[in-house]
Amino acid sequence: MWLSAWPVAFSKGNVFRGILSTIVITCCVLWIGTALAPIHTQLAIAGGFHLAKGVQYISTEDAGTHIVGFIIYKIAELLKMIF
Repeated sequence: MWLSAWPVAFSKGNVFRGILSTIVITCCVLWIGTALAPIHTQLAIAGGFHLAKGVQYISTEDAGTHIVGFIIYKIAELLKMIF
């Protein structure tokens, strides 16, 4: 629900633009959260979290809102592949 607050506010009440922006932003947030799931899982295990049987990765919708962290993570992956 909170993902729709900013797009609707920036669309100045235009319902079509608000819905379209909300869909795009929600897709991006879910994609980033999914891409960060492996590192999120490693951090949780390092912090003492025990995964349930059959669970491979964990993530959260909030992880998808950390765009700067995502960019840094992707740059680090790229540098790791190069060097």
